[in-house]
Amino acid sequence: YILSWNFDGTLEQSQRSNMVNGSDVMVTHSENSTFIPNGNQPVTLGALNQGYGTYLGADYAEIIQFNEKLNAAEQIIVQNYLSAK
Repeated sequence: YILSWNFDGTLEQSQRSNMVNGSDVMVTHSENSTFIPNGNQPVTLGALNQGYGTYLGADYAEIIQFNEKLNAAEQIIVQNYLSAK
């Protein structure tokens, strides 16, 4: 799978957050926040937060984080890069 999570605080609440597999939107979530605040907490992958106690039982091949939403061409470039690996 090549999954991505997108957040855009400029969209209406019901469309601000979504999970995408390739080019297919898997789920869209309503979000009240218009931005993701900076924080001093560690990034936690596969659990709700650090010390949660229940974690994803899977392997991650690679994680790439961008500080802005990629446009369609940029998404294709990243997907091609990951698929070629």
